[in-house]
Amino acid sequence: MPRFTSVLALVAVTLTLASTAMAARPQTVVIDETIPETFISCSGLEPGELLFSLKFAIHIIRTPKQEIQTVASRSTVTWSANGRSLTSEGSAPLMIDYATGQTKVPGLLAAVTIPGHGIVLLDTGLILFEGDVFTSDVVLVRGPHQSFGSEGADLEAFCAYFED
Repeated sequence: MPRFTSVLALVAVTLTLASTAMAARPQTVVIDETIPETFISCSGLEPGELLFSLKFAIHIIRTPKQEIQTVASRSTVTWSANGRSLTSEGSAPLMIDYATGQTKVPGLLAAVTIPGHGIVLLDTGLILFEGDVFTSDVVLVRGPHQSFGSEGADLEAFCAYFED
């Protein structure tokens, strides 16, 4: 059985790392990375065979009340193996409330579609974390967030696409 851990976690890591280097003025950081996939395990693929690419720009604004990290344009996430690839586009800000410590992530995180099959993974709506996205609990989920355990993810089809 394939295992999927949130795309949001990797995006959030990238956003948080980018924010630590920002000054008080709004700035934009461009991310263009390809790394071995560690969030999805498919039994028919060797470790490192499935690659995960991120390409997007993050616009970071800090106010006295919150920090907003917004993808300046649609982000692209691509998984590739065996000469085949699947791509998802999304745009979701990460909003850190300084007063409550909560982190809110509204918007489309991922919509992975296999041609002729349909959507196999959908993460959209709102997720609210008690604190940071790495160590705190999710306190509110609205909308389908299949990488957070919502029903409907077709990870068998996702893995089979690359194993064919």
